[in-house]
Amino acid sequence: MNTPAPRSLSLRWLGLVTLVGIVAVVLSGFREDGYLTHVRQVPYSQQHYPLGFIAGIVVAMVIEAAMIGAIVHWRASPSSWLRPLLALPVAFAFLALVFVSSMHMPPAWFAYLAWTMLVFVLAFGLALVRIGKRLFGRGA
Repeated sequence: MNTPAPRSLSLRWLGLVTLVGIVAVVLSGFREDGYLTHVRQVPYSQQHYPLGFIAGIVVAMVIEAAMIGAIVHWRASPSSWLRPLLALPVAFAFLALVFVSSMHMPPAWFAYLAWTMLVFVLAFGLALVRIGKRLFGRGA
């Protein structure tokens, strides 16, 4: 009898964290843009919701989560400690890109920055957990 393998717990967490991040980014689009208010002197009443900007961030979040999920849960190899370590450069590349380009960005960008940092920390934590399991003989 062929039963499908259950989805990994870390993949569920990645999906949940991505969903929470998308909600945070969408809601932060309603916040006042400090750069527009204080530097460009645009009153808050004339600031519109940055729909295209938010959509771009959500697409980037989904791409990043899909790349990390594909690396961590590659079906061709057994579960190992190496795959979360391989996901770290991907997460770090997104983190560096977001961090470097964050000057004068709307509040949604900073919600994306926080989400990207969280994903990096979770990938690092998953790598440490799997290395610990490997070193202490509890499987990979």
